[in-house]
Amino acid sequence: MEPLEATATGFYQTVCKSVWDYIDGLETRQGVNKYVRDEMFRLETFVMWHYQFGSKYESSFWDYVKTLPFRPDARFNKTLESCKSMTPLEMERKWQYDTNLSEDYYGQWTYPSFRCWYDGTKIEDTRGKGFGA
Repeated sequence: MEPLEATATGFYQTVCKSVWDYIDGLETRQGVNKYVRDEMFRLETFVMWHYQFGSKYESSFWDYVKTLPFRPDARFNKTLESCKSMTPLEMERKWQYDTNLSEDYYGQWTYPSFRCWYDGTKIEDTRGKGFGA
């Protein structure tokens, strides 16, 4: 359950900020709904990445979640590919100094989050070996 618990607070903040932007007249209802739906999709994708590749334990639960479809979108793949070619210092500088951070995040996760998880999973080594549908 950890990826869900750790992600919930960030998602609540996203929803609250979006609703506040709507109340302040900075965003339309349709814009807020689209943004929240997109964030929900990114959250699902990142959590599914954890569930597909993130347990050292063998159980019926983990056997089941490995059969669930893992369908990363183009932005997920772009974020992953970008972080793989960056040094930790480059990722830190981009996070600190880039003015267009919304393009550098996937949901609430930055390049270092992706790189840390990637280094622990080596996703390309497991593709096509029975994970997901």
